[in-house]
Amino acid sequence: MGMSVQELKTLLGEKRANEVLGVNDLPADRRAPEDKEGAVVRAVVKEVNEGLVYAYPELAGLFAIPNGGDRDVRVGVRLKAEGVKRGVPDFCLPVPKGGYHALYIEVKAEGGKASAEQIEWQEWLQAQGNKAVIATGQKEVLDVLIAYCESEA
Repeated sequence: MGMSVQELKTLLGEKRANEVLGVNDLPADRRAPEDKEGAVVRAVVKEVNEGLVYAYPELAGLFAIPNGGDRDVRVGVRLKAEGVKRGVPDFCLPVPKGGYHALYIEVKAEGGKASAEQIEWQEWLQAQGNKAVIATGQKEVLDVLIAYCESEA
């Protein structure tokens, strides 16, 4: 059985309880538009699915890791409980190539900078035998994917 709003406020304090309950959340149509990195990710996925996958069949295994984005506190709390972690790269290609186990790509829009958590993940993934890169813009992400696919198995 769940707890009442009053019990939640007693447990967390009024301010935090209101955040969790989404009392002050903006309606979806009034939230900030999606960030530029999301547009780059979508453009890369489209380019891979509509063309590059035919030249590089291993790209069929490419998947996005949706860690970023604008979310209300309730969704953030749920995702954290489900294991979502800050800084995890945007893409994973779980195909061994060039002496690496897999490729991870952190996508940045033009002018974007990697956070401390993103840099820590890059270093950790590399220490585990993966290729992990930070790429800026659609062209650079696609160049990284193609170069990885063209490297020796």
